[in-house]
Amino acid sequence: EAAAPPPAPGNGGTPEAPPPPSDPVPDPKPEPPTPAPPPAAPSPTGPPELQTVAACWPAVIDVVRQDNEMLAALLADARPVALHNQDVTVAFPAGKAFLKRKAEQDDYRRATAEALRSVIGTMLVLRYELRDEDELPDAGADGVSHDDLVKRLVEEFDAQEVLDDDQGET
Repeated sequence: EAAAPPPAPGNGGTPEAPPPPSDPVPDPKPEPPTPAPPPAAPSPTGPPELQTVAACWPAVIDVVRQDNEMLAALLADARPVALHNQDVTVAFPAGKAFLKRKAEQDDYRRATAEALRSVIGTMLVLRYELRDEDELPDAGADGVSHDDLVKRLVEEFDAQEVLDDDQGET
């Protein structure tokens, strides 16, 4: 009797390891996670108005306060007084030149500009000046109530009001 021919590879004999790929693909190395940029407020069409920047100034100071209490204290005495294209002029009382000089430092200027961008949704260039106190607008000079301001911001920026858990909906 003749011996049976050996079984053909892959046709039922002993299982063989799969052949190595002809073009090896290196294991993809996971790329280091890149931090996501902070979400920007939606930019309104065109540059913001001075009234909007002024109304949002307290919120800008609050954003700054999260990282730098001292800078927030400096900015509390300042007020946006002019807006031309992308340049916003922020005025300090004439007797507070020291606060103005501190705010003009590169790190402080960048932090303030970034906080302003996060609140307004548009990157603006900060210009600082001194003005007599009687020329500075009061913090609430436009006579807008808190509720009206919130309503206006919700409408202008297509935002949503987020209430604390202990506050009821109004």
